[in-house]
Amino acid sequence: MDQLEVQVQRVQQAEMELSKITKGCTDNTDELTRIVRDNERLVKRQSELAHEEFQQQIVTTLLKSDRDGDMKVTAREVNVLIARFKGNRGLQFDADKLRTSIENSDGSIKSIMDLLRDINIGTKTED
Repeated sequence: MDQLEVQVQRVQQAEMELSKITKGCTDNTDELTRIVRDNERLVKRQSELAHEEFQQQIVTTLLKSDRDGDMKVTAREVNVLIARFKGNRGLQFDADKLRTSIENSDGSIKSIMDLLRDINIGTKTED
């Protein structure tokens, strides 16, 4: 009987140690889950900020291209705008489509911004 009691105590001791280990794992898993969720929120916000910065660069380029400051882009200024867009690394767009769209609109900064939302202009993605 003594041997049986000793073995039961050993099993109980092992169970307590295993319980401590699994509790630590649960705590670590909960912490890891929290960290992953925080990271997802940060990545989403970072993406939003990058998109906002990209839009700001487009507006800045557009305003710089309006040389006479009349808030309209003329045929000559379209060439400057396209050249500046082409010089902007990571920017992908169809120059002919942009030129045609601007020529078919009134050339106002607002109409161009509307056009830029509608046509394929965006950041390049690496394959």
